[in-house]
Amino acid sequence: AFIQQGDYKEGLDYLEQLMQSVDCPQEFVSSGNHVVDSLVNYKLYQAVDQGATVSAQVNVADQIAITPFEMTVILGNILDNAINAISKVENPKTINLKMTMDHSRLYIKLGNHYNGDIRSCGKRLLTTHPDSSNHGIGLKHVQEIVDRYNGIMAFDDEGDYFEVDIVLQFT
Repeated sequence: AFIQQGDYKEGLDYLEQLMQSVDCPQEFVSSGNHVVDSLVNYKLYQAVDQGATVSAQVNVADQIAITPFEMTVILGNILDNAINAISKVENPKTINLKMTMDHSRLYIKLGNHYNGDIRSCGKRLLTTHPDSSNHGIGLKHVQEIVDRYNGIMAFDDEGDYFEVDIVLQFT
């Protein structure tokens, strides 16, 4: 609203206050990409707060040919799903994230332990949340973005470990 009204200083002050209110006491990644670093650090801190062991290897450019909103949709959804999954297991509670860029491709691999409960319809995963009318659309939005960037999204689950692999192709 501040920006729409042309009050840029007030907008920047508001954003600064907002950033201070969500300060993350632990830094897991520092790639130089503020959108990726902020979201990954915040979400992994949430996972650690739930007793998870986390690892993250993020090697991306400070500017990526994807909008901050789209990157937030992708990372926010897959990290939220991983955090939700580890909240349902006793041990091990592990989340492993790898992100790397290779020329015009972005690779994302996120693995986590889970309780083995997966529901699907064909290749599409369905929510296991009890309130399915208000949950379960996140991966659909992620898939739409992946398709927009001529990418792929694949899932793999072995026993109690789940992985999602995403590749985005920038031209």
